[in-house]
Formats: sequence, structure tokens, C-alpha cells
Amino acid sequence: MKTRLSLVATGVVAAAALVTASLALAGANAATLHLTAKDNNKSFTVHRHCAIVITLRNPGWDGGYHWTRGYSSGVKLVSHRYIAPKQKPGTVGGGVGKDIWRFTVVGPTMTEGEIQLRYVSPARKVDHKFVVGIRVG
Repeated sequence: MKTRLSLVATGVVAAAALVTASLALAGANAATLHLTAKDNNKSFTVHRHCAIVITLRNPGWDGGYHWTRGYSSGVKLVSHRYIAPKQKPGTVGGGVGKDIWRFTVVGPTMTEGEIQLRYVSPARKVDHKFVVGIRVG
């Protein structure tokens, strides 16, 4: 009876290890690179099909300033959303919103690319840029 329980326990441990390894492998293939303003003008190496999420503060949201997509290569825009600042009822201005951009690496032959976002005025004048280089490795 002890031998039978030992075999069952060994099988359970082996199955758990296999599931854990499978989940870790799936996580590695579906990794997400999270970037913020501190990553401006840097380059990153990612795996193919990696998601790239860029979160940028938008302090001028109530004055019409906003982030817009500039030149990009080797990546596909998946989504973009703006999150307004949380404010106390009855207050005007004073908050900082944020823009969240989600990209994915495209094409089986893509090896290098770039993402460029521009912070523009209501008149569409570029105030500053966010640029990152992307390499697939």
C-alpha cells in the first residue's frame, strides 16, 4: 500500500511540475514590456509577439495638449486609451491624466523597429517626443 501511495504522490508531483513549466513557458512567450517616460530614447530587445505597453503622463489634458502617434516601424498599434485624472467633486483642473498605448511586434522577419509618440498642442505643434528603439532577439 505504501508503494502505491508513493507512486501516486510521485505522479502528482511530476504533473504539477509539468503544469508549472508549461505556464512559465507560455508566460515567457507572451511577455509584456512596460515602458514609461523614463525609457525615452532607449532601445529594448524583445521576443517576437511581445506586447509593448507605454504609459505616459498627460499633464496638459485640460489645455488641449495630448499624445499622438508619430512614426512607427515594425510594430502594430493594438490600442490606445486615455485615463482622465481622478478629481474631488467640485474641483477644476489640477489633475494629471495618462495615455496608455499598446503595441505588438509584427511580421516574422522584423528585426528592428521604432515607436515614436508626440506630445502636441491644440494647434498640433510638437512640444516633445517619446522615442524607443525595438529589436527582436
